[in-house]
Amino acid sequence: MDDPEAIKKKIFHAMGCGILSRKGKLPDAIHELEKQMIEEAMVRSGGNQRMASEILGITERMLGYRLKHYGFKSFI
Repeated sequence: MDDPEAIKKKIFHAMGCGILSRKGKLPDAIHELEKQMIEEAMVRSGGNQRMASEILGITERMLGYRLKHYGFKSFI
Protein backbone atom coordinates (compact mmCIF):
# COMPACT_ATOMS: atom_id res chain seq x y z
CA MET A 1 0.00 0.00 0.00
CA ASP A 2 1.26 3.47 -0.88
CA ASP A 3 2.11 5.98 1.77
CA PRO A 4 0.08 9.24 1.87
CA GLU A 5 2.82 11.23 0.08
CA ALA A 6 2.94 8.73 -2.78
CA ILE A 7 -0.84 8.90 -3.09
CA LYS A 8 -0.71 12.73 -3.22
CA LYS A 9 1.92 12.57 -5.96
CA LYS A 10 -0.25 10.19 -8.00
CA ILE A 11 -3.28 12.45 -7.60
CA PHE A 12 -1.36 15.57 -8.62
CA HIS A 13 0.08 13.72 -11.62
CA ALA A 14 -3.41 12.58 -12.64
CA MET A 15 -4.72 16.12 -12.28
CA GLY A 16 -1.86 17.46 -14.38
CA CYS A 17 -2.61 14.93 -17.10
CA GLY A 18 -6.28 15.90 -17.10
CA ILE A 19 -7.40 12.51 -15.82
CA LEU A 20 -9.24 13.96 -12.83
CA SER A 21 -10.40 17.17 -14.47
CA ARG A 22 -13.83 15.79 -15.35
CA LYS A 23 -16.79 16.47 -13.14
CA GLY A 24 -19.63 14.08 -12.57
CA LYS A 25 -20.14 10.45 -11.80
CA LEU A 26 -17.85 7.59 -12.79
CA PRO A 27 -20.43 5.85 -15.04
CA ASP A 28 -20.88 9.08 -17.01
CA ALA A 29 -17.13 9.45 -17.45
CA ILE A 30 -16.82 5.83 -18.58
CA HIS A 31 -19.57 6.29 -21.17
CA GLU A 32 -17.93 9.47 -22.46
CA LEU A 33 -14.55 7.75 -22.77
CA GLU A 34 -16.17 4.79 -24.54
CA LYS A 35 -17.87 7.11 -27.03
CA GLN A 36 -14.62 8.92 -27.74
CA MET A 37 -12.72 5.67 -28.24
CA ILE A 38 -15.38 4.28 -30.59
CA GLU A 39 -15.44 7.46 -32.65
CA GLU A 40 -11.64 7.54 -32.88
CA ALA A 41 -11.48 3.87 -33.91
CA MET A 42 -14.13 4.39 -36.58
CA VAL A 43 -12.28 7.39 -37.98
CA ARG A 44 -8.92 5.56 -37.90
CA SER A 45 -10.47 2.58 -39.69
CA GLY A 46 -12.13 4.72 -42.35
CA GLY A 47 -15.54 3.55 -41.16
CA ASN A 48 -14.66 -0.14 -41.39
CA GLN A 49 -16.44 -1.77 -38.46
CA ARG A 50 -14.38 -4.96 -38.56
CA MET A 51 -11.13 -3.02 -38.31
CA ALA A 52 -12.53 -0.67 -35.65
CA SER A 53 -13.68 -3.61 -33.55
CA GLU A 54 -10.18 -5.07 -33.74
CA ILE A 55 -8.66 -1.74 -32.68
CA LEU A 56 -11.03 -1.64 -29.71
CA GLY A 57 -10.67 -5.31 -28.80
CA ILE A 58 -14.41 -6.02 -29.00
CA THR A 59 -16.59 -8.03 -31.37
CA GLU A 60 -18.17 -6.51 -34.46
CA ARG A 61 -21.56 -7.27 -32.97
CA MET A 62 -20.72 -5.36 -29.78
CA LEU A 63 -19.41 -2.43 -31.82
CA GLY A 64 -22.61 -2.37 -33.87
CA TYR A 65 -24.66 -2.33 -30.68
CA ARG A 66 -22.57 0.50 -29.23
CA LEU A 67 -22.77 2.54 -32.45
CA LYS A 68 -26.57 2.35 -32.28
CA HIS A 69 -26.63 2.93 -28.52
CA TYR A 70 -24.57 6.13 -28.79
CA GLY A 71 -26.34 7.32 -31.94
CA PHE A 72 -23.42 7.21 -34.37
CA LYS A 73 -25.75 7.22 -37.39
CA SER A 74 -22.98 8.28 -39.79
CA PHE A 75 -21.07 5.04 -39.08
CA ILE A 76 -24.01 2.59 -39.24
